[in-house]
Amino acid sequence: VKEINPDGEYPYQYDLSNVIQLNINVATRINENEGNLVAAGREKVVVSHLDSQTRLALYRLQDLDDSLYSQIDPLHLPEIFSLIWHRHGHEELFVALSSSIMSLFSTVDRKKCIRQQREYHAANIAKHRAQMEELDAELAAEEREEVLEEEIAYHTAKLENLQAELAEVKRTKGDEIGVGSGPHSNKRRRN
Repeated sequence: VKEINPDGEYPYQYDLSNVIQLNINVATRINENEGNLVAAGREKVVVSHLDSQTRLALYRLQDLDDSLYSQIDPLHLPEIFSLIWHRHGHEELFVALSSSIMSLFSTVDRKKCIRQQREYHAANIAKHRAQMEELDAELAAEEREEVLEEEIAYHTAKLENLQAELAEVKRTKGDEIGVGSGPHSNKRRRN
């Protein structure tokens, strides 16, 4: 169609036999260029049926409706969409997706999808629980360290107090020893 009209629209003004002959010429040219019959067949489908405007023109020539995607096994649609996108661009991909979305939904196993999502989230929960346990252990170690530091500070202060008391006691005893041992003792001597 694009060779007849650069705008890609179906050429109503052209003679129908010329349009048919042009499509035959395009198919023949593809056969000659490809060399491999399987590759040639694939290329003809890509060129003629995966472009919405060309497909519409061919369907109108044959007086058919435009329901290509309903005839394709939905499991093959992703591969076909890839071909459309690579060969004809985003606009044609959008047209293909919008006309075949219900076929795509029919392939979805809803229960399996739900199970997969559940497993995914359960795995994330398990991972986060393990991380929480690690963080709890780290937090407990930090809190234990703080408690130990407080206990050390308490005992250090207590030790300093005890050392001060001991020093006072030693000094006081030293004074008593010094007083009692001198020549002027208050104690009586026994005879």
